[in-house]
Amino acid sequence: MTISKMATIDDIDINKAEGMKQTVAGLMDAVKVGDRKAAYSYDTYLRAYLDLSGLTPEDIKVDDATKTITLNLPSVQTEFAGRDLEIREDHYRVSGLRAHIDPKERAEIKEKMNTVLKKEVEEKSEFRSRLEAEGRMKADTYFKALLGTDGYNVIVNFK
Repeated sequence: MTISKMATIDDIDINKAEGMKQTVAGLMDAVKVGDRKAAYSYDTYLRAYLDLSGLTPEDIKVDDATKTITLNLPSVQTEFAGRDLEIREDHYRVSGLRAHIDPKERAEIKEKMNTVLKKEVEEKSEFRSRLEAEGRMKADTYFKALLGTDGYNVIVNFK
């Protein structure tokens, strides 16, 4: 699953400045001519998997009389599978006497996006629930195709 996150860089608002350094930077920005706005995004990846290492013979039941195979699989797990190395620049406008957005600022915004995104994934179950449901569906299809030969009916359950 690909999850995208977007963030913007803008001048520091004096009213939202924290500490002396940001207040001074906000005052300097207020008197400069021009605009300074940018929007960046990047993707993070989640994947679903089954850990079959704990599968036991009791988890697989074959009934030759009814031609039925019952497979009890472990629950679908999810994990972060990496993220884009670079962020995408979706919008960039620096005019007048404004300073260009430097690599340090882009790196900082990427780390902030990553922190917020991971927090959202942990707090909101929709991401993982959707991925787990898709993982169960794919596992069901896979094992039915793999074991459903010779007229066997395959029942796939998840613990």
